[in-house]
This record gives sequence, structure tokens and C-alpha cells, in this order.
Amino acid sequence: MSTYPISNADPDEERRLTLLESLSDPGTIQRLSNLGVGPGWRCLEVGAGHGSIAKWLCEKVGITGSVVATDIDTRFLDGIAADNLQVLKHDVVDEPLPSGGFDLIHSRAVLTHLGARDAVLDKMIRALRPGGWLLLEEADGFPLAASGSEFFIKMMTPMVREWTWARKLPSLFAGHGLLDIGADARTRLFNGGSPPAEFWRQRVEGARDLWLRAGATEESMNELCRLLQDPSFWTFHSADISAWGRPPA
Repeated sequence: MSTYPISNADPDEERRLTLLESLSDPGTIQRLSNLGVGPGWRCLEVGAGHGSIAKWLCEKVGITGSVVATDIDTRFLDGIAADNLQVLKHDVVDEPLPSGGFDLIHSRAVLTHLGARDAVLDKMIRALRPGGWLLLEEADGFPLAASGSEFFIKMMTPMVREWTWARKLPSLFAGHGLLDIGADARTRLFNGGSPPAEFWRQRVEGARDLWLRAGATEESMNELCRLLQDPSFWTFHSADISAWGRPPA
């Protein structure tokens, strides 16, 4: 699926975003720290979601820095109390990015879901200052095919069959002339009832109608959700692929 399969208006969206933060924030914060984010930086967080990384950036850049946090739905960002934060309701596909040259542009779990992802990548690179960092973190579906359950693989394939773009990020960065490129890929084994399993169950429930239209049955959907709540069931999470680089100074 090339677009996000769950509406932002879904009543469980905040729960999903909170779960995503609990699973992904430690790795994101480590990568941002490795890039040297600090006082005075001007940062752009695209698709800021529930706002945990935007808040962390505000603390790191301090009163001499600034953070612009954008999302198509800003209801979870508007309550963040930070004098150096600007919240911007924004569609990254159809609208230009803020100008001025950013020291850092970061986005997580956004571009994979956009049909115009390559155009958005180009837009982000052009919004960097010379020497500024771009850090993208996106999902790739390849570990799910290693599940020991053929039923799980069959059920999850419609969700992740187009999740192959993230593995191209280092090459795409190089093609845009970025320097100091680095990348990593991480996945995890999880069992039913754990936070990663609950994240997937929430996604399944939120996109149930799409699965049914793709040929799944109510019985198979219920079985998938039951499996994700069964502590004896273990499988792989999707891979989190991160890439970073910067244009010449």
C-alpha cells in the first residue's frame, strides 16, 4: 500500500503513535545525538506525529535554536509548551517546505507511505543548508517474510509488499550528491501481547476494511488479531532502516 492505510481521524491513532514512540524513540535519539544536534541548531521535523522527537529537539537546541514540527494533523502537537517550537499544519507532498536552510531535517515512518516519496526526498534535500544533516527512518517489510508462520506471512503481505523503498535510501542519498552517508537496519523478534505486537494489532484493526477489500475474511482477520495477542507466538517485526547524509558545505 503506497498510502498510509489508517486515517488520522481514527480514534486509536494516538495509541498507535504512542506505541511507535516507545518502540522507535531510543534509536532515533541515539542517531540524532550521533549527528551532534545541539544548541543553536535549526531543525525541521516532518510528520511529527505525537511530538516526542520534536520535544526532544527543542530541549537539545535550546533557546538559541528552533524547531519546526509539521504534520497534516497537528492535534497532538498543539499542546507542546516550548518557546522555540513552531507547529505547522502542512502537507509535505503538495506544499513547499519552510525555507531558510535547516541544520537538520528528520522524518520517521512517513515517506514510505507517500506515492510522491522521491519528490519529497528532493524537496527535503533542497531545504537543507550546505553541510546540514538529513536523517530519514523508514520501514522495510523484508523481515516479515522470515516468520515461522505461513499464515502470518500471507496475512501481512498486503500491508508490506510495497515496503521496499527504505533499503534504497543510501543509494538515493548518493545520487543526490550527499556526503558522509551512513545507514543501519534494525529489526526485532516479538511475541503476541508485547508492545510491538500491540502496535501491529492496532494497525490491523485500523485497516481492517482495506484487508477485507483485498480478499481477507472476517475469520482470518480475527485469527490474525488473536495470534498477535498470543504470548506463545513469536515472529519478526518489520525492519527500521535509517539513512543520514548531508550536502557539501
